[in-house]
Amino acid sequence: MTIEKATGGTVSVNAIWGNKVLDVSEWKLTGTFDPQTNQLRYSDCTCKRVFYDEHGAATGEKVEYTDGTGTLQFAEDGSFTWENEQDADRFNGIRFEKLPEAE
Repeated sequence: MTIEKATGGTVSVNAIWGNKVLDVSEWKLTGTFDPQTNQLRYSDCTCKRVFYDEHGAATGEKVEYTDGTGTLQFAEDGSFTWENEQDADRFNGIRFEKLPEAE
């Protein structure tokens, strides 16, 4: 997952989650971050599944939804939980941790 500042006070998020060896889900969303609550809210999440062949070439994709809504709730240590209304059964309540910076 990458989280970057975008234009106009928004934040851009891109995430990839492996479903199987040759099948991944990709999410793209933008939202606004509230520093008082440490929460990022969004309402424009697009999720698609991308399929690959044994050589790593994309062979197709299927859009699952384009209007996803939810929040990323950040903790002081940089970890966060992702509450996604369209994918609640997949990862709601899972704590994601920030990877250490490369040296």
